[in-house]
Amino acid sequence: MKEAKSTGDLRTILHYMKGYTFYYVVAVLSTALSILFSRLIPLVVKFTIDNIISNKNIESKFLSSIYYEFGGREFFLRNLWLVGLIVVVFAFFNSFFSFLREKMAGYTSENFAKKLRDDLYNVILKAEYGFYSRFQSGDVIQRCTSDVETIRRFIAADAISIWRIIFTIFLALFVMLKLNVKMTLASSAMIPALFGSSLYFFVKVKRYFEKVDEAEAAVTTVVQENITGVRVVKAFTREEYEVKKFLEKNTEYRKLDLKLLKLFANFWSISDFLAFSQFVFTIIFGTYFTVKGEITVGTLIVFTTYVGMLMWPVRELGILLSNFGKVKVSLKRVNEILSEKLENLEDGREIKLNGDIEFRDVWFGYNPEHPVLKGVSFKISKGEKVAFFGGTGSGKSTVISLLMRLYDLDSGKILIDGIDIREIPKSALRKNIGQVPQEAFVFSKTVRENIAITKPDSDIEEIILSAKLASVHDDIVKFERGYDTLVGEKGITLSGGQRQRLTIARTLVNDYPILIFDDSMSAVDTETERKILEAIRKRSENTTTIIVSHRISSIKDADKIIVFENGVVTAIGNHEELVNHPGLYQRVWRIENVLKLTETGE
Repeated sequence: MKEAKSTGDLRTILHYMKGYTFYYVVAVLSTALSILFSRLIPLVVKFTIDNIISNKNIESKFLSSIYYEFGGREFFLRNLWLVGLIVVVFAFFNSFFSFLREKMAGYTSENFAKKLRDDLYNVILKAEYGFYSRFQSGDVIQRCTSDVETIRRFIAADAISIWRIIFTIFLALFVMLKLNVKMTLASSAMIPALFGSSLYFFVKVKRYFEKVDEAEAAVTTVVQENITGVRVVKAFTREEYEVKKFLEKNTEYRKLDLKLLKLFANFWSISDFLAFSQFVFTIIFGTYFTVKGEITVGTLIVFTTYVGMLMWPVRELGILLSNFGKVKVSLKRVNEILSEKLENLEDGREIKLNGDIEFRDVWFGYNPEHPVLKGVSFKISKGEKVAFFGGTGSGKSTVISLLMRLYDLDSGKILIDGIDIREIPKSALRKNIGQVPQEAFVFSKTVRENIAITKPDSDIEEIILSAKLASVHDDIVKFERGYDTLVGEKGITLSGGQRQRLTIARTLVNDYPILIFDDSMSAVDTETERKILEAIRKRSENTTTIIVSHRISSIKDADKIIVFENGVVTAIGNHEELVNHPGLYQRVWRIENVLKLTETGE
């Protein structure tokens, strides 16, 4: 079985960054150079104060040679604008490399996100059918949008910030130690406490991220369900109930989010106190060492500047660690989608089936311990019109799912034209079976495009013919723009009957050797249903037609009726045979007749 591309945890990031690693390396190097030039500016100020204004000796032989090559102190006093120019140049390069860092990191992260979303969408459409029963649609949307965006932001900003923190700390400590060891110790005394508080914050906050993510997904699911089912909500005046349900989910989300905000507030207040304390210590000890003559005024300025530059990255470390925890949660959720098995649909063989179908002692259960089908056996000959009849949960729709290989059976055999369907590629199998499902789903496209979905190259004559067969043509021509009328989302601009007939026309535009109507005419009146089935039979007598229905009036003209009860075939025959045979079919027929007589008042 083909599987989606998936790797574990952070390896997912490396996998999807392939092809863009160079740009990310440039972003990291630009970060280092940006920090270098920004940290050089305080050293230029120190040099100006100590060596040009105060005329102290230059300790570095390299700088001393350059200094006197230009003319020494007298030259720089007359041309102090050169110092300003050097600062401007360093500031320019700092800005340039900051721009390059953002551009390269942004380019990498956007391409990463695109590749990841492409693969997620590929999985969503090609996953095995069981996937859709395990994941709620709102949760899937959340994983493909919010979770992907969390990971993208980490790559674009947080991961680069980690490098920035590393470069800043090492460069700052290196320069500070070179200038004065005692002052370095005084200027970094609070760093261990600040680092410890960051780690503590990370441990406390990471367990909340998954809860918040799941709560947000629950809110998304409620919104998605109510937008999709707005007709049902309004039809049963469930607005207040659904609003209350949303408020409950949203309140839980807010409650968890507030806990996160409280943790963030605690962390920022503590880290602010530690950072301010460190700055005070630096001023006190720096002033003391300056008065004693152990450091210069310029050195004090460097230390006070570097402390500000040093404390912010260490404080930021706590936020980055918390974001890292959130990213791990998002990666886990995304990987759950990516690790789903995909249906193997890619097969170049084109197979044309005739339509002879046979089930031989078929057993199947969604849960192996609770079989839904128990030894089901029957035969359908090419061109027959066969009906599946039975109560809810009797196994009718499961038979259809197995026939189309949405699931694979547990034991037994399903044959089409004498071939085990497990030997027929799924794509080839489904190209030979036209199914009109229970839910009449239409896309937000024109009527013409909706009908042509199963056969994109069909011309207008074929589209009109299929619409006539589905008894929907007369309705379509009454629309303002006819076949070019745009259908609203999920066909909201159409009536229930029009939607069902449109989905029937969509199936009929293609010449399938096997047609399945899975209780798909419930919104169509009996007379229209009869016309549709008669028109289909006249078009092609060789088409095998399967009708799943709860209405005996819809199936009594079938060549063969197969009765299902609790996953077992209890009777097979035509209408006359089953009406005269004690069993479920006979009982339902009598009930329908009684209801009919009651309605007519006879």
